[in-house]
Amino acid sequence: MRFITRRTLLTAPASVLSLWGQRGASTRTERRRYADPTTENEVFRLTDPAHASYLPSASGHCVAKNNSVLFCSDRSGKIQVHRLDLKSGEGRQLTDGSEIEPNSVAFLPDERTFVYLDGKTLKRSDGRDVYQTVNAVEPGIAITDDGLFAFITERIDKRWRIVQVPLLAKASPKTLVEADQPLGGLKPRPRRASLLYLREGGLHLVTFEGQTKPLKTEGRVSQVEWQPDGRTAIYLTRSNDERPQASLRETEPDPNTDRHYCRTSQFAHFARNTDGSVFVGLSGSVASPLVLLLLRITRREFPLCEHRSKGTPAAPPVFTPNSQRVVFQGDRDDKPALYTIVLDKLVEKTEEATENR
Repeated sequence: MRFITRRTLLTAPASVLSLWGQRGASTRTERRRYADPTTENEVFRLTDPAHASYLPSASGHCVAKNNSVLFCSDRSGKIQVHRLDLKSGEGRQLTDGSEIEPNSVAFLPDERTFVYLDGKTLKRSDGRDVYQTVNAVEPGIAITDDGLFAFITERIDKRWRIVQVPLLAKASPKTLVEADQPLGGLKPRPRRASLLYLREGGLHLVTFEGQTKPLKTEGRVSQVEWQPDGRTAIYLTRSNDERPQASLRETEPDPNTDRHYCRTSQFAHFARNTDGSVFVGLSGSVASPLVLLLLRITRREFPLCEHRSKGTPAAPPVFTPNSQRVVFQGDRDDKPALYTIVLDKLVEKTEEATENR
């Protein structure tokens, strides 16, 4: 009898690997290095666009301190969760689900266990079924810093609701917010028992006891990220002018104040690094489809590379915990694929242990 070893799998052709579309199957590196045509910076395409690969939504923690990333791919014929080493490019299939929602994938704080939706069931990767959803909707789920709770947006007929789901304790899920308009953009507040969410283009804050208040904002909000200390949050908005401008603004929920942060080059998505000193944005401009670095201290942008997505980028970029890489999704080579660019010459290394998710 001939045994298939990990070495055999890693050196086999991609066509052979595709036959091993089951949990635990290893994949060899698909990394390809190229010079960006605009900046000449070195960029790595991490996944082969012969199959589609998806980063999770802005709500999820998907990059671990060991420089591996959780993502979804249809390389086996169905969308499954994979984990990829950003340095070697080697990967492994982690699930064998029937109907996995890519935007639902997120690490728990130990970065070994993760959660995901398979059909209408919220599952943990250690085999536990956590919650049976009614009808989960975009944009996925959000996890508190301590991993105690997940938050899911559901739609029932013409009503939307945000459900708080215990991940560890044997407690019952409860509805925090219910409305007749779409709800989304879920962001648990660092170090505090409350949650930011989007409703009708505005920001709202709800406590875990269900007390809700609208926050003062300007323009239509499309995305929000807490600063590490949880005192303020940065949000992406478009002005109501005849020629709308995309800007980042800062809200401070406790006194309910709002102020301008900086203008952007038509950001469609953005993310902050571990200590909130640097932001990365994906431009939605057709003329300049760029990945841009924005420094907090100067409020100036620097182009990193092209993302060349055919439309608005589908998912926000993400920093590694030490701020030395950015990972982003693009479809410049036909199907969605993952890309990364190294920032060690541009951004100071941050302390991974200080990350607040």
